[in-house]
Amino acid sequence: ELFTGTTIQSLKALTGAEILVKDDEMSGKKVVQITGSREQASKAKRKVKEILSGVQKESKYDQSMFLSSKEAMIVKGKESKKIQEETGTKVFFVESGSDRHTVTFTGEQMQVEEALKKVEKLLDRKTVTEVMVPQNSVRKVKEHFKDMGMKTKVLK
Repeated sequence: ELFTGTTIQSLKALTGAEILVKDDEMSGKKVVQITGSREQASKAKRKVKEILSGVQKESKYDQSMFLSSKEAMIVKGKESKKIQEETGTKVFFVESGSDRHTVTFTGEQMQVEEALKKVEKLLDRKTVTEVMVPQNSVRKVKEHFKDMGMKTKVLK
């Protein structure tokens, strides 16, 4: 399924729009409902179309990680601004539950990887992350992470 909970949370974090995926009983298809400002809705619509077409801009790369409330407090504010300035990434926070926050990094792949390392170092922990890529890019992404000495697992 293209629109998993993780995908929707990531889209919300990246666009600021509210996104709801529901079944259309008449057609049997999925309906993506987008709510937000004109700019948020436009950006979300563009991202949904990218997912549906399997197109991912080579120059942009998104990756999310989950933080506890305590960890989010450490990273937010001055630290996230510093990380953005030092790496050139954009950092988005979404509260995903009472003690769970999703932080999404967007930018060039190398910039995002550098930002993740900075957060991991700041928090002094290892992180498990999920990355959604088009099916035809899975092998390339796995090889890249393997070359970096990182383990990967493909979720369907």
